[in-house]
Amino acid sequence: MRRTNVYRPVRRRKRKLTKILCVCLVFAAAAVIFRMMFELKHFNVTGGSRYSGEEVRQILVTKPTDRVSLFFWLRMRLFGAGEIPFVEKVEVELSGRNGVEVTVHDKLVTGCVEQMGSYLYFDREGMVVESAKERLPDVPLVTGLKFSKIVLRERMVTAKEGIFDVILDLVRLIEKQGLAVS
Repeated sequence: MRRTNVYRPVRRRKRKLTKILCVCLVFAAAAVIFRMMFELKHFNVTGGSRYSGEEVRQILVTKPTDRVSLFFWLRMRLFGAGEIPFVEKVEVELSGRNGVEVTVHDKLVTGCVEQMGSYLYFDREGMVVESAKERLPDVPLVTGLKFSKIVLRERMVTAKEGIFDVILDLVRLIEKQGLAVS
């Protein structure tokens, strides 16, 4: 007569549970080592005149995974930085395993107009690029400009078609001569 062991299913469950636990521990250890090796320590910002390096870091590093340089670089590469006022685009490159190089490209702002308590900034083609409550001191405020329609990220519709060429020429002359605008 053969003896059956009643504890065999219990031993199998224990072995299976032990294997699962070991695999989980290996993955957890790998994740901790990965996070420590790729921790974002060096964040260098170049370009851009509207924001300081620390402000750019606060705007871009928003998720807990962004503290890992490789994950931050992948997120910026795949999804971009999103909409940042007065910034055209942001380029991010890895610099070693613990750092990133961020290059900020500003939007070219020619002037602004005041509309209902806000300042609407436009580029040389008359495209409204940004809206802000406060006026930037280095951007000339254009008064007397008549427009029938003004929508963010669309071209302003004015009474005269060539008015933006005149405004652009004036801004270039002001910058070239180093004149202060009021």
